[in-house]
Amino acid sequence: MAARDLHVGEVHESVCSASEREAYEAAFAAEDDELFYFHLKVVAALAVLYTVVVLAYMMALGGGYL
Repeated sequence: MAARDLHVGEVHESVCSASEREAYEAAFAAEDDELFYFHLKVVAALAVLYTVVVLAYMMALGGGYL
């Protein structure tokens, strides 16, 4: 239902009712929170990946493999 609320609020903004507008604002806030947490997870995953690559490279250099 959130997808419909977002569609009505963005595309049909001039003709939506007050309850549809409130539903749009609630859906927008929920989507904004979900997107923020998704971005945090992506940044954390990239940081872990970078750390693993750097540590593997350091071990390869220290062990004489490269």
